[in-house]
Amino acid sequence: MQFARLWRAVGRLTVLAAAGTILSDATTLVAVWSPQQLLIGADSNVITSIPNVIGQGCKISQDGATFYAFSGLVEDKTVDYNAENLAHDAVQGPGDLSTHLRHFLELAHDPLAKALEAVRRDSPKQYEYLEQNHPALQAIFAGVESQTPVLGVAAFSLGPDGSLIYYTKIVARGDDGLGTRIIYAGQQHEIRDYLSRHHDWPSADGAALVRTLIQREIDASRGEVGGPIDIVSIGPGGARWIQKKPECK
Repeated sequence: MQFARLWRAVGRLTVLAAAGTILSDATTLVAVWSPQQLLIGADSNVITSIPNVIGQGCKISQDGATFYAFSGLVEDKTVDYNAENLAHDAVQGPGDLSTHLRHFLELAHDPLAKALEAVRRDSPKQYEYLEQNHPALQAIFAGVESQTPVLGVAAFSLGPDGSLIYYTKIVARGDDGLGTRIIYAGQQHEIRDYLSRHHDWPSADGAALVRTLIQREIDASRGEVGGPIDIVSIGPGGARWIQKKPECK
């Protein structure tokens, strides 16, 4: 039996602070962080390689008090690889978000390497694309620590010799004085254009900003990005879904 690999549009993950810019490698996902509230939004389209069709999925997963979302190669049943299952296992033990991120890297490394070897064998053009400094997998993790939203990322990419290069980073934890931060991953041309013309984005309503940015990518795409849009709000009092597809748990 032949199984499809599940991809969520691979792109660059950008982290912007109101008082500075940090670039790092990472579908359309958008997260806006402030000391009081963290918002994560995602489109719904996913692409399978066999056949190459577009369907819909729930890209933001909740596991207790932790949330995570992915872009890149997220599943390959031929090698028993599933990023969401690995993230679930990573957050079960004790520790803070940094610990969970490191655990995710440890759990995902070998299964993802096997999935990428299958991509190299079966889909050489896709593998060549990943060799051009495009991330193989990127994950956004979020939670609350000390009554403050915490935002972190983990990522894998191919090194020059074909080995996996990986890293984790806490984007925001506590009020460090750098102000509001925004992350956007995957398809992002319209997001970059919008933010370049709206330098006051940190003062905008967070949910409206997330919705606007993802909708712009949906409107501009050729089907890679599509609605409906899911948005979750995470704060000191817990989490609430601002909008969510009925089929998502």
